[in-house]
Amino acid sequence: MMPNMDGFALMKTFRENTSLNSVIIVNSNIDGTNITEKIYAAGADYYIRKSDYVPTQIVYMIEQGMFMNKRNVMPPQKTT
Repeated sequence: MMPNMDGFALMKTFRENTSLNSVIIVNSNIDGTNITEKIYAAGADYYIRKSDYVPTQIVYMIEQGMFMNKRNVMPPQKTT
């Protein structure tokens, strides 16, 4: 937990106050249509549900450049 703002406020502040062309990836178990819309509205480019991937898979996707496209392009779901 952050003491002065939540993740939504952090993303909005980051987007409003920086000229960096950064990709914001949210890794959380928060789920639901309204929450997903709120995550993207706050400035996230990707939302990855923690329960769908292990951390090594996320690191691999980042290393492979799978998050290069900006805004609302979901990464592929893991296969089992």
